[in-house]
Amino acid sequence: MRTDAGLTQEQERFKWRASPVPEKPRVLTSEPGDGIMVTAAANHVPVPLVQQLKPGGRMVIPVGTSFLTQQLMLIEKRPDGSVTTQQILPVRFVPLTGRH
Repeated sequence: MRTDAGLTQEQERFKWRASPVPEKPRVLTSEPGDGIMVTAAANHVPVPLVQQLKPGGRMVIPVGTSFLTQQLMLIEKRPDGSVTTQQILPVRFVPLTGRH
């Protein structure tokens, strides 16, 4: 399916995500995704984000407190729905804000 600009829906989503200033407000989908990349540190892995992963999906998220070393974590949801976590490397990110 093509949009008014002649782009596929996937191209339109990428264009919007890559744009520094969105052309119009978008609502995040509640559909499960293949991957999530979080760019702010949470003090724990937010369950709602794990729930948004499809079976076989992956999430990369920095986890830890603001003033100490954080760990970049790889969260994987297996096809059976179980979840595995793996520490990748120490990092420093700004804190994640909002309810989580």
